[in-house]
Amino acid sequence: MVGAEVALFINYLIKQHGSKPTDFHIIGHSLGSQAAGYAGSRVPGLGRITGLDPAGPSFENTDPRVRLDPTDALFIDVIHTDGANNLLLGLGTLQRMGHADFYPNGGMDQPGCPKTPGKIINLILQLGTMNIEGMTIR
Repeated sequence: MVGAEVALFINYLIKQHGSKPTDFHIIGHSLGSQAAGYAGSRVPGLGRITGLDPAGPSFENTDPRVRLDPTDALFIDVIHTDGANNLLLGLGTLQRMGHADFYPNGGMDQPGCPKTPGKIINLILQLGTMNIEGMTIR
């Protein structure tokens, strides 16, 4: 949905205001990287997409039509920083998705960042706390 709306807006700017597809550079993080790919696939000749740690779960090893891939823009660069082959080890992907893919520290856990299981547990605790607070505050 987000990618489709971004594409509609870019196509509007191209048709109504004389912009060129090559003028645009979409930057997306995690799920936003996948949405950027979706938008790019609907804007022929889009200039550039930068994917910052594209989401892996539900996207890795899927059809290129539903994820970021090199056909979505004239140039795609991707920085992988939390990739793994399963959800418990990383929320990103190690799969190549661009023309230039970069893998700092092997594309996995980065120095000073919590390990993925800790991130997931922290998220669950935050969601649980928000629900409890919502029920108790009047």
